[in-house]
Amino acid sequence: MHIGSTTQRFGQALTLTATLASLVLYGCSAGGNLASLPGTTPVTGATTITQALITDAPNDQVLALGLTINSIRLFDAAGKYADVLTSPTTIEASHLDAVQEPLRAALNIPQGTYTSALITVSSPTVFIVDATTHKPVQATATLTATTDTVTFSTPITVTATSTPICFDLLVAQSVVITGTTAAVTPTFNVTQIPLAQHPTNSGNGRLDDVFGSLTSVTGTSFTLLTASGTQLVIATDTNTTFQDVSGLSALTTGQLLDVDVAQQTSGTLLALRVHLVHATVANELIGPVSAVVGKPATSFTQIARQWVGPGTTATSAGTSYTVNVTGSTAFSTAAQFGSLPTLPFASAFSASTIFAGQNVAVTASTITTSGVTATAVTLIPQTVGGTVTAIASSGGFTVYTVALATGSALGNLTGATSVLVYTNNNTQFVSPTAVIVGSTVRFNGLLFSDGGTLRLLGGFCADHEATAPPQRH
Repeated sequence: MHIGSTTQRFGQALTLTATLASLVLYGCSAGGNLASLPGTTPVTGATTITQALITDAPNDQVLALGLTINSIRLFDAAGKYADVLTSPTTIEASHLDAVQEPLRAALNIPQGTYTSALITVSSPTVFIVDATTHKPVQATATLTATTDTVTFSTPITVTATSTPICFDLLVAQSVVITGTTAAVTPTFNVTQIPLAQHPTNSGNGRLDDVFGSLTSVTGTSFTLLTASGTQLVIATDTNTTFQDVSGLSALTTGQLLDVDVAQQTSGTLLALRVHLVHATVANELIGPVSAVVGKPATSFTQIARQWVGPGTTATSAGTSYTVNVTGSTAFSTAAQFGSLPTLPFASAFSASTIFAGQNVAVTASTITTSGVTATAVTLIPQTVGGTVTAIASSGGFTVYTVALATGSALGNLTGATSVLVYTNNNTQFVSPTAVIVGSTVRFNGLLFSDGGTLRLLGGFCADHEATAPPQRH
């Protein structure tokens, strides 16, 4: 999701001439270790605990995108540097469409004004959906550049009051699909996220659906090992809502959690909602369904975008799993939605209604490459983007007809060309600008199929997304 200012072409800031020249030379090399990065003098002085976030501006053709971010280094106007990421972190980018999550644990960053960043990457993996077979395939990915140099149009200022820094991977610009090949040229946008006292969305400091396993509880805080492998310390208070568990003291190490957090101006994370996904099962796979066998389903295939638990060590972005469904497999919708409102369409989620294209979380006692027997399958939010072609009303809902982009993974999985999106007073519109026919929008919510028509119960709308101009690498 792209929020805030756009980046500018390399070389616009004359005061950075010497530093940026060294970045060009570095960009021609294949290295990514810190010793070889440009910048010889670190920024010193007082530091501030700062959250580093990752998100993406999507390419609808991409079903899953794995990428290792090796390092991130910020530079000030004098060419001094501060490191944000010093050890490789592998992300899956497609699930970040219209959402943000912590890239790593909060870091003490020197206070100052930063004007550019150098980001080094490696090891892309790209999965798409074949338009003819409607099956996922791994594209042959070529990394055309190992670095992206981002010159900020608006400098990033780190003060004594913490403000998160968001690294937005512009997938539509970064990945060019030709047949079953993918040219990957990493292109990022970097912005700060202004924090509201009571954040309501990712644009003002709220992060929803941070999945992970509990590693410890200390006082009123707990540590969560996220699906991306980051250890996050998260505080609770008397306003924290606990779902399917009585409270923090009732949790035990290894349990799966789904957490909504508010970023604080102190640089810490405060839990708004803590959902116990399962009390005894320790493994979870999160990602889209790509095929279903049987009606009701006896099994389905799932493409992994996120994974948690000791049984997932062999998982990587795009790994395909056969998920077996038994009579004891529990089906439900995401806890954050609570009880679904009365909808003017069939909204059941079960073994009889699951279909290719839905985003689900699978919990299982054991995960192996030969198959997974699901303890539970939960329908969770996903983002659907496209162009609004019609607006209507139905049963107290405003209904937007959203035409899918040509070649979209969802369209290729389902054969659909559009999705009907249902919104009401509970749907949050991030932009104050009204959505009209012709708007390019991205709705996040729960996806259902009603007689073959795709219908989405919208939780929020990240509309009117700006696109950063191409950058030099």
